[in-house]
Amino acid sequence: EQVIGNNVKLSFSVIDTGIGMTSEQLGHLFKAFTQADGSITRKYGGTGLGLVISKSLVELMGGELKVESEYGKGSRFFSTITLAIAPQTSVPKWKSVTTFKNKNVLLIDDCSNLREVLRHYLTKLQCVVEEAASVDEAFDLIQAHEEAGESPYDLFIVDYQMPIVNGIDFVQGLPIKMRRIPKILMHPIHFEEKNYQLAEEIGYNSCVAKPLQISSLLSAMQEAFEQKLTYQKAVKTEKKKI
Repeated sequence: EQVIGNNVKLSFSVIDTGIGMTSEQLGHLFKAFTQADGSITRKYGGTGLGLVISKSLVELMGGELKVESEYGKGSRFFSTITLAIAPQTSVPKWKSVTTFKNKNVLLIDDCSNLREVLRHYLTKLQCVVEEAASVDEAFDLIQAHEEAGESPYDLFIVDYQMPIVNGIDFVQGLPIKMRRIPKILMHPIHFEEKNYQLAEEIGYNSCVAKPLQISSLLSAMQEAFEQKLTYQKAVKTEKKKI
């Protein structure tokens, strides 16, 4: 991010560690209904339109969407756009929330990039944040605090999908006296109803889908502590059978 006069220059980069592409495949990438590998649609789904639409939107904003890739290792898509700074902006609602000041939060996720984003959000909410890259590492931190006679955590934020030991296993491995500490389960956007029910049964106070915004994180925290929500959640409506 770079401010130039009344404009701001924003750089975006999306990196994946997927199948990557050859130089020949890159040449076909931004053509409508074309994918680097014709078998991708059959294997992963998709139409080949997503990048074309993204490229058009970036160009409409005066930028250019570029890609770097290495076959078998992954790809990086990046662009830079310059936008005008709004003359007046309203103060975000979350800035008025002070109920989480100095709350000790343990954030458990194997993805370092997500932990970095969430630490940024939690710090803005005035929390004291510790991180663990696995459930085992989290248990080590909990034990270290116990042995030092330090105050326990006020909140656990745990990812559902982690290697070997997941978010469900975390709760089941907690000391009984710590199971009443508020807990939030982060989960992929496609999450089966039975998993919601299991999370609730074992003691999760709130569930939130990734990727998280500060508003959705705050809502999950307020729900976990049974506080009034600053941002109202969308109400799910069930389709009536005719």
